[in-house]
Amino acid sequence: LGCAPAEDIPQSPWARTAPMPTSRSELAAAALAGRIYVAGGIAQLGTTAAFEAFDPATDHWEELPPLPEAVHHLAAAATDDRIYVTGGYTNLLFSEITKRAWAYDPGARRWTGIADLPGPRAAHGMAAIEGRLYVVGGIGPASEEIWLYDPASDRWEAAPAPLPTQREHLAV
Repeated sequence: LGCAPAEDIPQSPWARTAPMPTSRSELAAAALAGRIYVAGGIAQLGTTAAFEAFDPATDHWEELPPLPEAVHHLAAAATDDRIYVTGGYTNLLFSEITKRAWAYDPGARRWTGIADLPGPRAAHGMAAIEGRLYVVGGIGPASEEIWLYDPASDRWEAAPAPLPTQREHLAV
């Protein structure tokens, strides 16, 4: 019936690692200094503020100070020795989108609010390029606009050209 005995299954190049402490979906992830940081999402009991880091060298997860608010469908990126998270839904009804943004300092183990996004955004992507953050796509007003954040000035601005086609649930 389409099933093969275990001995007939070729070896997988994938390796099992330590399980993430908080089982969830619709989370955001960013890499910094050899660790993978995961933030927010939808967990068994609803929207979560969980924030954890995985060290592939030691196969160990560390639970970190939670996000300042529970969100899912948020975005994350790393630059300037900080993890940044933006937007997301604050409820399970997908009706409340936030424009809040935060920076996490791994050395101080502390979250700090940064300038809010120009508008609410969820299910978007974010990337760090040459010290600036780029928020692309998603759900919310003006979701065709690409927003750029400069950590030095703590300011957001719209990119000169919007997305030619709106996108959500995208990778950047």
